Amino acid sequence: MPRAGGRSRSTAAPPCCTGSLIVHLLAGLVLGEYRRTATDDTAPRLTPRETEVLRLVAKGLTARQVAERLVLSHRTVENHVGANLSKLQMHNRSRLVRYAWAQGLD
Repeated sequence: MPRAGGRSRSTAAPPCCTGSLIVHLLAGLVLGEYRRTATDDTAPRLTPRETEVLRLVAKGLTARQVAERLVLSHRTVENHVGANLSKLQMHNRSRLVRYAWAQGLD
């Protein structure tokens, strides 16, 4: 139906709702939902101290260097490393370091 001034009413989407914008918004919604559902609540939880030790080990410090920095015994540090290995079901420090890097703990 023509409007005043001779222009007809258009049923096309306004410029703000073009296909690329809709695809972008939809992709954001899908990605957000994926991230929300992909979090694994059954993942082992490290204590704050275990996480702190893991971060320093990932930086390349030895057990003695970590112990000195955190004012702990080197045996306590080794116990934390052992707990991390056990909780994360890993068998060596290099795998532990790769895990820390993947988690952004370095």
